Amino acid sequence: KIILQVICYCIVLITFVYTSINAFDENDLEKLINTGNCINCDLKHANLEGAYLDQANLMYSDLSGANLKKVKMANANLSHVILIGADLREGDLPSTLLDNATVDNAKLQHINLTSSVINHASFLNSDLSFSHLHGIELKFSFFDNAIMKQADLRRANLSNVSMENVDLSGSRLS
Repeated sequence: KIILQVICYCIVLITFVYTSINAFDENDLEKLINTGNCINCDLKHANLEGAYLDQANLMYSDLSGANLKKVKMANANLSHVILIGADLREGDLPSTLLDNATVDNAKLQHINLTSSVINHASFLNSDLSFSHLHGIELKFSFFDNAIMKQADLRRANLSNVSMENVDLSGSRLS
């Protein structure tokens, strides 16, 4: 009986610790939703699916593991943002600034980043299949081991971009 109580206690403790470590700050989420801005915020694992965040300023925020599917975020400032493991499938982010962003292991299929500016960013092991990157300014960034099948890269500026082992099959490059 004591062993069973100890096991139950350990499970509750582990669940509490895991939730505390991976949870977002409720005040930060409320601030973003109410103002469209949240600089240096903790939004890890937040559910923002389908949110309308045009012109949002999320500089220096952590959105690791966040659900941003179908988010509308045109002209947003995502400089120095951490989006490791985030889900941005079908997101609409044209003309967005992603300088010094970390977007590794992210799901970005069908994302629209047309005319966005991405400098000194990392998209290692991310899936950008079917993405719209038309006219994107992409400099000094890393896309190693990314999947970019059937991506639209027409008129993209790819200056000093590392693309080792990138799958560009079916992509439009000119």
